Amino acid sequence: MGLRIRLKSGERVILNGCVIRNVGGSRMDIEVENRSDVLRGDEIISKKDACTPVRGIAHAIQHALASRDHREELLPHISSSLNAIEAVLNPVVAPAIEAVRDCINKEDYYGALKSLGPLLAREAQLLRLAAPSGAAPGVAA
Repeated sequence: MGLRIRLKSGERVILNGCVIRNVGGSRMDIEVENRSDVLRGDEIISKKDACTPVRGIAHAIQHALASRDHREELLPHISSSLNAIEAVLNPVVAPAIEAVRDCINKEDYYGALKSLGPLLAREAQLLRLAAPSGAAPGVAA
Protein backbone atom coordinates (compact mmCIF):
# COMPACT_ATOMS: atom_id res chain seq x y z
CA MET A 1 0.00 0.00 0.00
CA GLY A 2 1.31 3.43 -0.96
CA LEU A 3 0.92 6.87 0.56
CA ARG A 4 -2.72 7.93 0.70
CA ILE A 5 -3.39 11.66 0.50
CA ARG A 6 -6.77 13.27 1.11
CA LEU A 7 -7.15 16.77 -0.33
CA LYS A 8 -9.91 19.11 0.78
CA SER A 9 -11.52 21.36 -1.81
CA GLY A 10 -8.96 23.98 -2.91
CA GLU A 11 -6.05 22.24 -1.14
CA ARG A 12 -2.70 21.70 -2.89
CA VAL A 13 -0.04 19.02 -2.90
CA ILE A 14 3.34 18.99 -4.65
CA LEU A 15 4.09 15.59 -6.14
CA ASN A 16 7.47 15.15 -7.84
CA GLY A 17 7.52 18.81 -8.75
CA CYS A 18 3.95 18.89 -10.03
CA VAL A 19 1.58 21.16 -8.09
CA ILE A 20 -1.83 19.52 -7.86
CA ARG A 21 -4.88 21.40 -6.57
CA ASN A 22 -8.26 19.91 -5.81
CA VAL A 23 -10.62 22.16 -7.76
CA GLY A 24 -13.69 20.06 -7.04
CA GLY A 25 -16.27 20.90 -4.41
CA SER A 26 -15.54 17.82 -2.30
CA ARG A 27 -12.62 15.87 -0.92
CA MET A 28 -10.34 13.98 -3.26
CA ASP A 29 -8.28 10.92 -2.34
CA ILE A 30 -5.14 9.98 -4.23
CA GLU A 31 -2.68 7.19 -3.59
CA VAL A 32 1.00 7.42 -4.48
CA GLU A 33 2.13 3.88 -5.21
CA ASN A 34 5.89 4.43 -5.56
CA ARG A 35 8.72 6.50 -4.02
CA SER A 36 7.93 10.14 -4.71
CA ASP A 37 8.69 13.60 -3.37
CA VAL A 38 5.47 14.80 -1.76
CA LEU A 39 4.66 18.05 0.07
CA ARG A 40 1.17 18.43 1.44
CA GLY A 41 -0.56 21.79 1.47
CA ASP A 42 0.03 22.53 5.15
CA GLU A 43 3.76 21.80 4.72
CA ILE A 44 4.19 24.29 1.85
CA ILE A 45 5.82 27.60 2.82
CA SER A 46 4.80 30.47 0.55
CA LYS A 47 7.30 33.11 -0.54
CA LYS A 48 5.41 35.60 1.66
CA ASP A 49 5.80 33.32 4.70
CA ALA A 50 9.54 32.79 4.08
CA CYS A 51 10.24 35.92 6.13
CA THR A 52 12.91 34.55 8.46
CA PRO A 53 16.32 33.04 7.68
CA VAL A 54 15.38 29.40 8.40
CA ARG A 55 11.95 29.68 6.76
CA GLY A 56 13.79 31.14 3.73
CA ILE A 57 15.99 28.04 3.64
CA ALA A 58 12.92 25.82 3.92
CA HIS A 59 11.28 27.69 1.03
CA ALA A 60 14.41 27.28 -1.12
CA ILE A 61 14.60 23.54 -0.33
CA GLN A 62 10.93 23.02 -1.17
CA HIS A 63 11.51 24.95 -4.41
CA ALA A 64 14.42 22.59 -5.18
CA LEU A 65 12.13 19.64 -4.44
CA ALA A 66 9.42 21.00 -6.71
CA SER A 67 11.59 22.23 -9.57
CA ARG A 68 14.46 20.12 -10.84
CA ASP A 69 15.22 22.85 -13.40
CA HIS A 70 16.18 25.35 -10.67
CA ARG A 71 18.18 23.07 -8.36
CA GLU A 72 21.59 24.06 -9.68
CA GLU A 73 20.98 27.72 -8.87
CA LEU A 74 19.26 27.00 -5.53
CA LEU A 75 21.81 24.63 -3.99
CA PRO A 76 24.63 27.21 -3.55
CA HIS A 77 22.11 29.61 -1.94
CA ILE A 78 20.89 26.87 0.42
CA SER A 79 24.46 25.94 1.34
CA SER A 80 25.55 29.52 2.07
CA SER A 81 22.37 30.14 4.09
CA LEU A 82 23.03 27.01 6.17
CA ASN A 83 26.60 28.21 6.75
CA ALA A 84 25.33 31.60 7.96
CA ILE A 85 22.85 30.03 10.37
CA GLU A 86 25.51 27.66 11.65
CA ALA A 87 27.95 30.53 12.24
CA VAL A 88 25.39 32.35 14.40
CA LEU A 89 23.80 29.45 16.29
CA ASN A 90 26.53 26.80 16.40
CA PRO A 91 26.88 24.42 18.31
CA VAL A 92 23.18 24.31 19.23
CA VAL A 93 22.07 23.68 15.65
CA ALA A 94 25.09 21.82 14.24
CA PRO A 95 23.46 18.35 14.29
CA ALA A 96 20.33 19.60 12.52
CA ILE A 97 22.34 21.47 9.89
CA GLU A 98 24.48 18.37 9.27
CA ALA A 99 21.31 16.30 8.83
CA VAL A 100 19.98 18.84 6.30
CA ARG A 101 23.28 18.79 4.39
CA ASP A 102 23.34 14.97 4.36
CA CYS A 103 19.82 14.85 2.92
CA ILE A 104 20.63 17.45 0.26
CA ASN A 105 23.76 15.51 -0.74
CA LYS A 106 21.53 12.44 -1.22
CA GLU A 107 19.01 14.56 -3.18
CA ASP A 108 16.44 13.82 -0.48
CA TYR A 109 14.82 17.26 -0.36
CA TYR A 110 11.81 16.10 1.64
CA GLY A 111 14.17 14.67 4.25
CA ALA A 112 16.05 17.98 4.26
CA LEU A 113 12.80 19.81 4.99
CA LYS A 114 11.99 17.40 7.82
CA SER A 115 15.52 17.86 9.22
CA LEU A 116 14.92 21.62 9.37
CA GLY A 117 12.28 21.05 12.07
CA PRO A 118 14.62 21.69 15.02
CA LEU A 119 16.02 24.80 13.30
CA LEU A 120 12.53 26.16 12.65
CA ALA A 121 11.59 25.56 16.29
CA ARG A 122 14.78 27.21 17.58
CA GLU A 123 14.29 30.20 15.28
CA ALA A 124 10.68 30.61 16.43
CA GLN A 125 11.83 30.46 20.06
CA LEU A 126 14.52 33.11 19.46
CA LEU A 127 12.08 35.39 17.62
CA ARG A 128 9.56 35.14 20.47
CA LEU A 129 12.30 36.11 22.93
CA ALA A 130 13.45 39.03 20.78
CA ALA A 131 10.01 40.40 19.89
CA PRO A 132 8.98 43.57 21.73
CA SER A 133 6.09 42.91 24.10
CA GLY A 134 2.82 42.91 22.23
CA ALA A 135 4.48 42.66 18.80
CA ALA A 136 4.32 39.57 16.69
CA PRO A 137 7.62 37.93 15.72
CA GLY A 138 9.02 39.40 12.52
CA VAL A 139 6.94 42.58 12.83
CA ALA A 140 8.65 45.87 13.59
CA ALA A 141 7.29 47.72 16.57
